[in-house]
Amino acid sequence: MNILIVDDHPTNLLLLKDLLASRGYAVTAVDNGQDALQEVARARPDLLLLDIQMPGLSGTEVLRVLRQAPETRDLKVIALTALAMSGDRESILASGFDDYISKPFKFAELFATIARHLGSETSV
Repeated sequence: MNILIVDDHPTNLLLLKDLLASRGYAVTAVDNGQDALQEVARARPDLLLLDIQMPGLSGTEVLRVLRQAPETRDLKVIALTALAMSGDRESILASGFDDYISKPFKFAELFATIARHLGSETSV
């Protein structure tokens, strides 16, 4: 399974890339929304982990572009967010994300959420 990670914080990119690669996923990482759109078009990942708050194109703007295009409309997109306040889950899902993972990451939640959307089993 191929996963694209998009986050403007290098530490998050490295951590997620290493964690997911250690679980056998093929992982690509980019640090901005424009590169994310180009990489989705080039590589057609199975899942996108997308930071919501980024300079330039935000995660929500990237998602809007992806949902408008027939070839990417059904791509599984999980928001990466520090917005873990009450009610945020509903607004994130209402904006078109398939799910979300709160920062800082809880590894069990990260792996379970990814496995749920890729239909694969994972152990923590």
